[in-house]
Amino acid sequence: MASLTLSNQKLLSNDMLVGGIIDSIVTVNQFYAALPFAGIHGNALAYNCEKAGTDQMTLVSVMDTAGSTINKDQQEFTRKSTELTTIIGDASVNGLIQAVGSDMMNATAVQVAAKAKGVGRKFMDLMINGTVATSATHGATGFDGLAAMTAVTPTLDANSADVLAKLDVLIDACLDKDGMVDYIMTNSTGVRMITAAFRAAGTGFDMMDVKTSSGAVASIQSYRGVPIYRNDFIALEDNADTDVVVNNAPIYVGTLDDGSLSHGISGLTASKSAGIQVQKLGAREDSDSEITRVKWYVGLAHFSELGLVKGSL
Repeated sequence: MASLTLSNQKLLSNDMLVGGIIDSIVTVNQFYAALPFAGIHGNALAYNCEKAGTDQMTLVSVMDTAGSTINKDQQEFTRKSTELTTIIGDASVNGLIQAVGSDMMNATAVQVAAKAKGVGRKFMDLMINGTVATSATHGATGFDGLAAMTAVTPTLDANSADVLAKLDVLIDACLDKDGMVDYIMTNSTGVRMITAAFRAAGTGFDMMDVKTSSGAVASIQSYRGVPIYRNDFIALEDNADTDVVVNNAPIYVGTLDDGSLSHGISGLTASKSAGIQVQKLGAREDSDSEITRVKWYVGLAHFSELGLVKGSL
């Protein structure tokens, strides 16, 4: 990205753009407000993740005869460790611009708000597309996103146009909380496909009130009592044979952690520096500018493979 220049800072100071600059959003992610966060000590969280594919009934025996053998098999777990990564940026504002700026537009506040928005949006991107391994698209990041975490991928009929039937398969494959599913998440194309399926079936548009992490209540479209979140950081899939983007909208169905660090997914942040931090660094040595640093120590944990299912509509 190009560095901030004196000329484009003047554009912010001369015009009374109180609303549009700070509040503009170019990518929708309704799920961000619903994601829980847990504060951790240290720079990583190690945990045991219950593996998908194990039927716990196979771990026990029925003593129907005197010679029956007691089952001694153990539940298998995957040992995982998620590190926090630092998303960071510096806002550098010219002293003259700050001094003569409009009373309605604080140049430093505008640039800090933009950096904070960038930090939040970068996390939203990594929440889906992040990968510890180096990738051509995003490079290596400090944590894996949902695309890299998913273990359960049910087989869906690629030739079927029955979107609601595919949703049923995905919901039924989420077993983490005894089938209690917390979210359906897809991009705008997927939401349109689901909406069209509702319209064709004549079922109407079921809405439900969902409490966000901030305590606010949002009205969200739903299916089978599960809220459907639009997240445009989920990209359309490519056709492996032709490298052409097709209308296959990836969709995630899963659970959220309830604070026990044993269910679904949860965001992670440093317990002693939770949330986005704003730090004034002071004057630059080589110019008349004040530097303000915006940063977030953040990660993502996946506590149960049974609580994250992926498919394509």
